[in-house]
Amino acid sequence: MHSRLTSANKKPTSPAIKQIKSSSTSSTTTTLRSNSLKKTAHEPIKRTNSPTTSPTTVKKNVSSHLNRASTISSTSNLRRNSSLYAANHSTNVNIQELEEITNLNTQLNQWIYLNAMTADAYESQKKEAEKQLYNGYKYITKQKDIYNNLNVEYFNKSNLIKVNEDLDIQEECISIIENQLNKFKQIYEDFLIALHSTASKMTTHGIITKDIDNLTKQFNECEKNLKILTEQKEKLEKVNKLSNLINSLNIILKEELEELNEFKELLNKLKKAETLNNSLQIQYVSLNNKK
Repeated sequence: MHSRLTSANKKPTSPAIKQIKSSSTSSTTTTLRSNSLKKTAHEPIKRTNSPTTSPTTVKKNVSSHLNRASTISSTSNLRRNSSLYAANHSTNVNIQELEEITNLNTQLNQWIYLNAMTADAYESQKKEAEKQLYNGYKYITKQKDIYNNLNVEYFNKSNLIKVNEDLDIQEECISIIENQLNKFKQIYEDFLIALHSTASKMTTHGIITKDIDNLTKQFNECEKNLKILTEQKEKLEKVNKLSNLINSLNIILKEELEELNEFKELLNKLKKAETLNNSLQIQYVSLNNKK
């Protein structure tokens, strides 16, 4: 400022007529230029509700605005220097206009910097929220696959248990029948020995009819006992297997409850992330409205 004042106080070397013409033309051009700059500076800058450009484009726009403002200020400074050099009486007016333009330029630079910082913060928060949502989606799909695998494994195990139960029942029935046949074989061998020893004393007709009736009675009793034993054994086995199955189901249900609790915590985190995103959007909109 002091250098400009000293340069303005110096006397020009050109003739007086040229000095008056140059001072009049330069003063008119500087006043028109200052009025246009005032209008552009006081006009409100339109802003969108949400940033549609990336931070790199915002930085490019910032640099372009800064270069434009610097060129405008440099041209205005050159013209003001020429006008100051031409006319001594308009020095104070030009200095005030230069200070006003400088203040407007600094305000514009501050606004552009704040806009760029706000856009960068919004983009970072948006990326973080999208990352959290994507991680939650991956975790849910993973847990869903685990749950489906456990469900398939449960059905396979239940079918295998049923097959094993049927095989055990058949094996037990075969063992009971085998024992009864062994008993029948022993009784029949005793019968043949008794028949052979008493063949000379008793008639063959009496021996055959009496022993066959006795054997049929014993065989019928064996069948009844076999049925009773098989029924009791089947009931006991079914009760034991049902108890084992209930225990396994309880274990699976506990695991599923734990997974559901984890899902619930994850949903709470997702809700918090959504509320945070909504609050950030509201703050961004309010900031835009204030500006």
